[in-house]
Amino acid sequence: MSYNPLTGEWINVEDKGAQPPFYQVRRRQLNSFQKIPKKISQTKPPVAISGGGFSVNPKTDCPHFSSHVRLGIIEKIDPAFTANICQSCNDKSENWMCLTCGNTYCSRYVAGHAKEHFKTSGHCAAISFSDLSLWCYSCKDYITHENLNSIVQTLSLTKFS
Repeated sequence: MSYNPLTGEWINVEDKGAQPPFYQVRRRQLNSFQKIPKKISQTKPPVAISGGGFSVNPKTDCPHFSSHVRLGIIEKIDPAFTANICQSCNDKSENWMCLTCGNTYCSRYVAGHAKEHFKTSGHCAAISFSDLSLWCYSCKDYITHENLNSIVQTLSLTKFS
C-alpha cells in the first residue's frame, strides 16, 4: 500500500515489483511580508488575532507613571490636541503629548522628536493623539493603569466629540 498525500487516499499496489507513484510534498515558502522577525523587543509575546495581526499587551506595572504623569495635565489635553503641532518641526500627522509637561512632539515614524524630548528631559510618559495609546520610554513599552483612564477618556472626548 502507498499513501497519496495530495488526495489523502491509500493506493493498493498488487504487484510487489511495481513502483508506487512518488509524490513530492514541498513546504510552503513564506512571502517577504510574512517573515517572522528573529528578535521581538516586547516584554510579552504578541498575541495573534484573527486577520493575521497582533494585539498589544500594555504593561500594567510601570513604575514610572506615578512620578512622571502630572495631575494638571488633563487641562492641557484639549488645547494640545486642537493644535496638534510638533513643537520641534511643526508636523501635524502623528504626534504624542508628554504627560509631564504637556508639550507635543512627533513620533519616531516622523522625526522622532518625542523620543528626543524624553532623552533631554527625562519625561518618559506620553499619549498618542492617533490611537490614544500610552507609552513609557523608560520601560520601552505601552502602559496602562486605572489612574491613567481619566487622561485617556479626556482625550477620547476631545478627539471624538
